[in-house]
Amino acid sequence: MFLTWLDNPAKSYDHYRRNGGDTTINSILGRPLDAPVDAVLDAQAVLEKAPDLVEFIRKMPFVMETDKYIFVYAGIELDLDDWHDTSDYQKVWIRAPFHEGDNRTGKTIVFGHTPTFYLFHEKPGISQLWQTSDGKIGMDGGAVYGGVLHGLLLDDSGIKEHYFIRNDQAAFQSDVPLLHLHPQCVRVSVASCPCQHLVCQLCSVSLLF
Repeated sequence: MFLTWLDNPAKSYDHYRRNGGDTTINSILGRPLDAPVDAVLDAQAVLEKAPDLVEFIRKMPFVMETDKYIFVYAGIELDLDDWHDTSDYQKVWIRAPFHEGDNRTGKTIVFGHTPTFYLFHEKPGISQLWQTSDGKIGMDGGAVYGGVLHGLLLDDSGIKEHYFIRNDQAAFQSDVPLLHLHPQCVRVSVASCPCQHLVCQLCSVSLLF
């Protein structure tokens, strides 16, 4: 979303803003985090002030693979003959089809994007990782919503150390009350909304996390 905003600030800013983009923009520009943002002028300011950071982010891969692990932001398409054919879009947006799919890669998949408290149907603040018998580890603790920030030390045998830090005060407020959604609202389809919101399949509430 950050790069999409930089490449087309007038068109893409509103989506980025709804997902907490102002905080990142103001942080990069050294301003108070609640300072007003000008979509176009501040995009140019970020490009001028932090070109190395922007270039670093542009070069980051969507997925990293080792002999034992697959590290990806949201997940991969497990129903493909070869998961390597997963689109970049799905690597950053996929949810239920990945969570519920069978991991036949032979490797442990470490992912984020969907907060673990949604996967557990709990409120923010739980410290558990979301782990499955087929080798998925969800480690997005939803810190931005008042959850926890996870850190893992891994080796070829699995998790060696698990660290987490609680965020007692949510830094970002969504446009919808995240704590009062149906538990089933975690089952969402990005493709159901052209503006890339997440839409509850039960009540059609637009989820902006």
